[in-house]
Amino acid sequence: APVSTNNQLEIVGLDVFPNPTSNEWLITSEETNITTVEIFNLQGSRLLILHPNTQNVVVDAMHFPTGMYISKVSTEKGSKTMKLFKQ
Repeated sequence: APVSTNNQLEIVGLDVFPNPTSNEWLITSEETNITTVEIFNLQGSRLLILHPNTQNVVVDAMHFPTGMYISKVSTEKGSKTMKLFKQ
């Protein structure tokens, strides 16, 4: 079978907590380093980009208004989109 190159594989072991949060999210990856974390508002504007290259990333949400955000988390094995909630 051909190898998928669309980079949209569902990443196992990727999690975020607490969600919702009042001050920060911790994004964790069990198997592989997180290479990029992007945070977008619902209008599609990118608010933050991080290049941690670690398995645990703290995202400071203190200055974000209350509401829902979209995170795109990329690892060495692909990427995953997750909803983040700020309370």
